[in-house]
Amino acid sequence: MSSIIANPDQWCESYDNAAVAKKYQMMLAALSQPLSPELIEECDLGMLLVELKEELDDNNLITDTLTLIEKVQQQQPQIYNQEFQYLDSFRISYYLFCNQLELVRTSLSQFKLDPVGGIEQITSVINLLSYYGAKNILLELCRSTYQLVENTELSHDLLKYIIQDLVERTYYQLQNRETVDWEAINAEVTQYSADNQLLAGMRQDLTTELVINDKFFTDFKNAREQNNLLCLLSINFSGYMANQKQVNFITSQAIWETAFDFLTHRKLSSKQLSHPDTYFQITEKQLDEYAGKLIEGLFSDKQAEVVTLVWGIPYIYDFLFDKKVISETIHQKAIVATFAIKPHLVKFFNDHLWKYSFVHRWVRPDTVSLADFTAEATMFAASINKVTPSDEVGKSALKSMFSQMEDLPPDILAAIQNAD
Repeated sequence: MSSIIANPDQWCESYDNAAVAKKYQMMLAALSQPLSPELIEECDLGMLLVELKEELDDNNLITDTLTLIEKVQQQQPQIYNQEFQYLDSFRISYYLFCNQLELVRTSLSQFKLDPVGGIEQITSVINLLSYYGAKNILLELCRSTYQLVENTELSHDLLKYIIQDLVERTYYQLQNRETVDWEAINAEVTQYSADNQLLAGMRQDLTTELVINDKFFTDFKNAREQNNLLCLLSINFSGYMANQKQVNFITSQAIWETAFDFLTHRKLSSKQLSHPDTYFQITEKQLDEYAGKLIEGLFSDKQAEVVTLVWGIPYIYDFLFDKKVISETIHQKAIVATFAIKPHLVKFFNDHLWKYSFVHRWVRPDTVSLADFTAEATMFAASINKVTPSDEVGKSALKSMFSQMEDLPPDILAAIQNAD
């Protein structure tokens, strides 16, 4: 067989017609050769590399995927620097699953150096770090890259995590009845933002007691007061998750925000919006439709958000019911809706459930038994062992994916099939 240098056209034709096992060997051989920038561009090796990585990943060929990434990083730095975000995002996901946090840090190195070059994947990466509760690593990434992306949409996300950590530290100071140095906090905030309202809103939410009484329900009818109350509930939810579930503020806020993206997506009347019971009432159909929109298209990057939403809702509704914000009926309806959706998503994600094992890093919700939680955690982790040998990867894998899609609820399946 011709080498890529001796006969690029023939190499490309042979590569296109090869099975994944052969593509893998051909790519490793090509990467070991002295490739010119012109040859890399002519064969579009970057695209071929990312596509191969996806095929290996899709079939849980973890060792092969890691080897491929290591080889391109060591032997073809030009290709690695061009495609690092698609390669290192896999390593980050895998090392988070394995709880190998130093390897997560190492895999973030290029994102720190070139966040703009990683712009298509960095949001998914920081979301995953927040879901897994890798707070310190996430904050290192935020602080080291903020100035590089200042005044972009990404900078707002990075600032959000920095502020959430500051809120958590201040929360514990107040809980421990320590004196809070608000001037020092203001100095820290102004390193990243000149918005004076950030500190004012943070101080108000942290120092206002949440009292569920007649005034609470009266104020909830007023749009402005309702927004203030939802912010107050948000802070108290994070306090509840920290104290009851050993979940940090960044992770609990990710759960809260994912759920509220869903809640605000619904079309409710003014009357429905005016009372917590009707505001927080959700149905299986609403959850179906929204989850479908998140995962529509074969290459959506919203799968982790769907899992965070469905597995996170019980924590929020347990909290709301515990605080008597909602009735038992509304609480139970929400739990039933998530329990109805879970089996379909488990079936859909099947071989890749391990990628969403972050939901079992959170202490189990009160509405899930220890036996069920443990069995589910084991099932998620074991999915990484569902490996398709590389010489068997082909059309059968695509057929298997579509057969899994048939097990989704009609609303989710329809959204995927109708995606542009």
